[in-house]
Amino acid sequence: MPEIKTMKIVVGAMTLLIVIMLGLLAYGMIRNSRQTTASATEVMMGSIAAWNKPLPAGASVVGISAAGPSLAVLADTPKGRTIYLIDPKTGEIRGTLAPVP
Repeated sequence: MPEIKTMKIVVGAMTLLIVIMLGLLAYGMIRNSRQTTASATEVMMGSIAAWNKPLPAGASVVGISAAGPSLAVLADTPKGRTIYLIDPKTGEIRGTLAPVP
């Protein structure tokens, strides 16, 4: 019977730890929810809205994706599909990945 008593103590202690951790997690979530910061969407829309640089003539956008600190724009061009790596803050084309003829 001493094993059962020991097991009850261990289970009780672990339950108490779980309750304490859940309480701390809830406290942290409530505390952080009160802070007002710009959402990721607001930050990106501000950056993208300022970008109005045209792609090369004849290019049509097929897809857009985040690529680290850059924006990857997949475009159909007269030379084939090309990926343009664009700095979203300045609108500069950082690099181009195009098929080799």
